[in-house]
Amino acid sequence: MRHVALLGILTAACAWPALAAPLTPPELLKDIHQQGPRNVVAQLSAGNGAQWTDVLNRISMGNDEWLAVAAALRPGTDAGTGEDLTGALAYALLKNPQGVLPLTGGSIPLEAVCNVPLIEPTDAQVAKWKAEALTALSRVKATSLAREVAACRADFLAVPVHQDSGA
Repeated sequence: MRHVALLGILTAACAWPALAAPLTPPELLKDIHQQGPRNVVAQLSAGNGAQWTDVLNRISMGNDEWLAVAAALRPGTDAGTGEDLTGALAYALLKNPQGVLPLTGGSIPLEAVCNVPLIEPTDAQVAKWKAEALTALSRVKATSLAREVAACRADFLAVPVHQDSGA
């Protein structure tokens, strides 16, 4: 019994540095290529999901390298992790719409990314998100994305905002 307990402690100690090391886009893309996106998503979201959360946070910053990771991970997501990933891309849209919009279509629906990903937001939060998104979309200069920009803009304009009653 002592050997089993010791083995568990040693295994955890050996695994800790690997879990603590921040993941990089090149490492993740290599893993996705070698193991497949489904296996990588399963590994990242295992346990308490800390690695998955870390990857989502990095994707949400809108850096092009992390957006490439998002595109590579998408085929390996299920309903829950897919929704997480789409939410991260919705945040990334505010920072880098020119990087996010080309990823939409197919398995990443434009209307899911061009939406307010907040849970039970106030009207003020919705209005602020819409304003930031519309401003971000106005910065896109690539004519090749004109259709996506117009559709995304229309999606945001269709999001209702009611006046808060002050309560």
